[in-house]
This record gives sequence, structure tokens and C-alpha cells, in this order.
Amino acid sequence: MKKQPRMHRRGITLAEVMLVLGITAIILGLAMTLYGLVTTKNTANDLVEEIFIIRDAAMNLSSGKSDWNSVNAASLVQSGLIPNRYISPDKTNILDPYGNIVNIVQYSDSAVNKTSSTSLGIYFNNIPKTACIDLAMQNIQGLGNALNVNWNWAGGVTDYGLTTQSAVQDCTEGYTNWVGINLTK
Repeated sequence: MKKQPRMHRRGITLAEVMLVLGITAIILGLAMTLYGLVTTKNTANDLVEEIFIIRDAAMNLSSGKSDWNSVNAASLVQSGLIPNRYISPDKTNILDPYGNIVNIVQYSDSAVNKTSSTSLGIYFNNIPKTACIDLAMQNIQGLGNALNVNWNWAGGVTDYGLTTQSAVQDCTEGYTNWVGINLTK
């Protein structure tokens, strides 16, 4: 009995196509995850940069003065010391990298119902947990105990300063965190 010669295969099989598509899907999934992590880290780094820009601009505007009376969002925007990427389209507010308005006010201690003209509060609202914790992980030189997160004013402030431990404990899921920087003269 004579064997029939095998026909040479041409093309690819369905199994080979499915294998290539599966590998491609895994690679794309990993790439999207990595892209998301890098974007989150870059935005958190922008937040740290903005903290220092605002702090330095506020110090510059109040130089030679014993209080912060001349410093607010409008004066900082008009000073030209804040980069345009952090200024709202209507040029009235400072925005954080997440698009939220940065509140800049003379520090008010509601626990004792006093307002001090020698302290300035810079508050970033609706910060995601990852950025909140990232702020704690980066040893932000020059801010010391001035950097805080999610204070419970009603219970009184007992833990000043953002540390890795307090960030993990105090930073919450989602875009619900606020970070405050308190500057004093």
C-alpha cells in the first residue's frame, strides 16, 4: 500500500490566531496598567511641585511683612509667580493637577474660634488616595509639620505633620482627601 503524500499546509490555524490574540491582549493589559501607574505618579509629582511653587510665591509676596494679609489666590495669580498651567481659564483661581480649586486663606482655627493673620493655609481638596500617600512617602524637605491630611477639626488637631503611618491611616479611597499646608510667620 502506497502512502499518499501529505499536502503542504498553507496559512495559519485558528489555534495559532487565538494564541497570538491572547498574548497581544495580555501585553496590552499590562501596558495600560503601567501607563495608569505612571500617569498617577506624574500627577502626584506635579502636586508636590505645585505645593512648593505656591509656598515660594506666597513667601515672595509677603517678604518683609509680619503677616500674610496680602496673600490670597487672586494676588498669587496676578503676581505672575504661578505657572499658567495651574491657573484657571478665567484667571481668578489656582488649580491643582486634578483640576480642583486650591484654597488659599488666612489660617482659621475653628476649634478656638480665632483667626490669625500670621498663618496661611493652602488647601488641596479631592486628592486621590494614591497621591495622598505619595506625598507622605516623599520626604518633602522644607515643610516639616506644616503638611497635613484629612484633619478632624471637630475632635481637635492632635497629630500635626503628614507621615507615612498617618497617610496610610488617614488617606481614604477615592478622590476624597484634602491636604493642607500651613505656613506661619
